Amino acid sequence: MDLGTSIIGIIIVAICILPFILIGFNNNKKRKKTLQHLSDTAKTNNCTIEKSEFWHLTAIGIDQSNKMLFFTRKTDGAAIYKTIDLSQIQKCNLVRTESTNRAIGKLKLQLEFYDKNKPNVSLEFYDKDQSMSLVNEIEISVKWHKIINQTL
Repeated sequence: MDLGTSIIGIIIVAICILPFILIGFNNNKKRKKTLQHLSDTAKTNNCTIEKSEFWHLTAIGIDQSNKMLFFTRKTDGAAIYKTIDLSQIQKCNLVRTESTNRAIGKLKLQLEFYDKNKPNVSLEFYDKDQSMSLVNEIEISVKWHKIINQTL
């Protein structure tokens, strides 16, 4: 094989790999930005994020010592930010709704306040209308259901 063919082969491989590298950098940048926003929100509430998780355009974090939960989700250009004082929460339920064909339509954590006059808070982990596929949202929601209930 001559040098020219090798160089062309290397260039073609680089062109094929480059989009994946750029997507990875872009996703990592979004992740850091979202987690930094979560951390900044916690700091304004005199808290520190002790545990956090990021998936798609959603992030959740908790300060277990101060019993504060922070949640953010970006959908259709809008961003949802929630700060929840877990000392006011009675219980956390994992809610799973089915769509057609018994597929998961929505997956969320529903937080009920001690004060029955306050409406429940829903933290949406997955919505089939917003996301193309269900990747690891089931495991993440089960994990955070457990974390929140341990904190309560």
